[in-house]
Amino acid sequence: MAVASVRIRWKLREIMARYNITGVDLAKKLGIRTEAVSNLRQSETIPRIGGERIQDLCEALSLLSGTRIRFVDLFEESILSESNCLNEEENLKSA
Repeated sequence: MAVASVRIRWKLREIMARYNITGVDLAKKLGIRTEAVSNLRQSETIPRIGGERIQDLCEALSLLSGTRIRFVDLFEESILSESNCLNEEENLKSA
């Protein structure tokens, strides 16, 4: 029986690039340091952020992009088969 797992990819970097949003502009809208935005942008997985902060992030991105950005726009799910999971584990061990 094959076991599958779900991989969730954080897409903040892609959204910022698509709408030409700079880290400085996003930091100003959120009232945080640019380093904090840089850390969020570089993250590959969804960072641990509270619901209110996610809402603030979506509102700031929406204002800066001129289009509505929802939480679901910030991530992408993919289902990995058992063999893909094993390959990913091996890649992580060798890195």
